[in-house]
Amino acid sequence: MLPRVLMLATKKPGGKRDFLLLCIGSVLLLNGCTPPGPRALLDGEKLSRAGRYGEAIEKLERATALLPKNALAWNHLGVAYHKAGLPDRAFEAYKRAIELDRNLASARFNVGCLYLEKGRPVEAADQFVSMLMLQPKSVEGHLMLGVAQLKARRLDLAEAAFRGALALEPRSPAAMNGLGVVLCQRRNLRDGSATLYAAVQLEPRYGPALLNLAILNHYYLNDRVHALQYYRSYLAIQPRPANYEAVDTVVRQLERELTMPKPSPGMTNVPVSPATNKPVAAVEQPVQQPARTGEVVMAKPPQPMSATPTNRVVEPPKNMVQSPTQATAAQPVVVTSAPVASVEHSEFKRYAYLKPAKPVAGDRAKAQPFFDKAFKSYQDNRLAEALSDYEAAVRLD
Repeated sequence: MLPRVLMLATKKPGGKRDFLLLCIGSVLLLNGCTPPGPRALLDGEKLSRAGRYGEAIEKLERATALLPKNALAWNHLGVAYHKAGLPDRAFEAYKRAIELDRNLASARFNVGCLYLEKGRPVEAADQFVSMLMLQPKSVEGHLMLGVAQLKARRLDLAEAAFRGALALEPRSPAAMNGLGVVLCQRRNLRDGSATLYAAVQLEPRYGPALLNLAILNHYYLNDRVHALQYYRSYLAIQPRPANYEAVDTVVRQLERELTMPKPSPGMTNVPVSPATNKPVAAVEQPVQQPARTGEVVMAKPPQPMSATPTNRVVEPPKNMVQSPTQATAAQPVVVTSAPVASVEHSEFKRYAYLKPAKPVAGDRAKAQPFFDKAFKSYQDNRLAEALSDYEAAVRLD
């Protein structure tokens, strides 16, 4: 089961825009006379881009040994460590690159990504801010700053970062998706859903926005029909999303709920009036479609059922008293009625108090760790663990 919170997908290191300024420039010539240090650096960069991180690390370690004062060499080595799943070594390499060149924006960006993966969004945001001071027109920098601020629950700063990305690239689905998530978390569901829908209009196969729209309609707007449509569109993306199985489970459950026949009304002992027992044609309600303007129409919540008894209470008949005859009118007979024992119905006890007692308060201190753990599991795409911890938090508070 998916958690009832919206997601914000972040890219893992490895995309073409994940790490900035990886080129070392055109000052090094690709010829046989290239010195061993620059040669090792060039070879290591090529191997890293080809996904051969083990071989790249060997070349880049040799390059940093031959060029110990070259900040770019250390940054490249950090990237290779990072992609090879060695975050501690990557952090040390990035740190060394920044010590050698404090204006190396790519190293600060990479450190921010590493902090974000370690669940330290505040430190990540600091690095992205420093990076943007060096490159204020970096769309990727604004996007990652928005992600960090959102995970740190700084919604105002997150919104500002995503709007900054949109100012630089107005047709960015990632920026629209991030802004939509922020607006929804601020309970502005109307604008949030419209922004997410606009992202899908720009890029119909953009997975994060599709999944967010599905979650929004399912858990927030109670519109299971449109939620199912968005879930199916998300599952149709190729290659398959990493959380395909979890989302597919939700889809099957929704399909069962939507195809489940409605229960027949219970029988009562109240006779049906012949005048009203006429066949009435069933009217099928049309399915609402998304508005063309990008606004998602909120589904009307189901009306609560009135608590009516299944059996009608029948009043006891009144005592039939006969009028006295002429023979008994002169000499009335006094009849003493037998004492009747009162019967108490324990199941219908009257209230013994004027107002209900105050309910037992929840334990916020015990519930908060489960909530934080669930939020972290959701950010890491461990949906089953997130749902379990959210339920534990609800039980405690």
